[in-house]
Amino acid sequence: MLRYLMHILLDEWVYQQYNVGRKMTADRTCQWHAIDDWWEQASISNTETVVGLQALFETLNEYWCDSPACFDRDPLCAEWSDDGPLRTAQEENWSQWLAHLCNTAPSSFITDLFGVSTTESPTRVQCEVPLNSDKTHDRRADILIQYPDTGISIEVKIDDENYAKTPDTARLIEHHDQRRTWDHYLLLPATNHEALRATTGPQLDDRETRSILRGMQPDEPDVTVLYWRDISRSLRQTLLTDATATPHWQASAYSLITIIETVLCRFAPAPLITNAVSGTTGFAKQTRLRNTPLTEQYAYLTAIHTNE
Repeated sequence: MLRYLMHILLDEWVYQQYNVGRKMTADRTCQWHAIDDWWEQASISNTETVVGLQALFETLNEYWCDSPACFDRDPLCAEWSDDGPLRTAQEENWSQWLAHLCNTAPSSFITDLFGVSTTESPTRVQCEVPLNSDKTHDRRADILIQYPDTGISIEVKIDDENYAKTPDTARLIEHHDQRRTWDHYLLLPATNHEALRATTGPQLDDRETRSILRGMQPDEPDVTVLYWRDISRSLRQTLLTDATATPHWQASAYSLITIIETVLCRFAPAPLITNAVSGTTGFAKQTRLRNTPLTEQYAYLTAIHTNE
């Protein structure tokens, strides 16, 4: 039935293209054949990985049951009908949620994510901090995490690919607050790494464990590249191992994990995997599965929960 509907939809599309004067160079029968081939391939591709993910989710749920977290199921066991409470198109909303978590997190989260040896909470966490500049009057720091003598700045990116200005923003932060020694981070989806390389050129140094965006001017500090999946990984680790996390922090962290992994990492939630194994996945969800990096998702979740 679904294949028949696909033929009807394709036929209608061809008719519309003809009416607007566009030339069709392929025979419609061939187009139907292409759809058939696509459907067959979609039905059988990544079968082993899908089955492996289903088994992995069962194992992960056991980890969560045995952990000190308030939750007994993996964050990807929820399939939200939309992007949840976060307006994912607005970077400011991502910044505010992450800043809240950094401000109220157990110190183990900050240590794991940024390598900061501390047992203290930040003295202050700010979002959208104005920075004075003779050249740029509207420059702002997305997130500033402040300790008495040190600080961490995070430039938050989702879709914006204007990466080259980040070292200059870091320079303005240090000029704005000279009392602290600063570490600077550029946070973006891992899928944007090639765009980062294309827009920054020689500034990007991939020789280190983490990529570094080098300052091109003498007073521009280096900026460490961080990915949203690193945030999710650290949130998972903290929830599963740190019994000092408050229930409020756990709830906020647990929800953000789901958003990061389904929206930015494009991972498949457990219900979608279960439907794929049982053969009840419809056309729309088959399309979603084809756009999901299933092998990457399996490796990511396995590495996190085996401490690799």
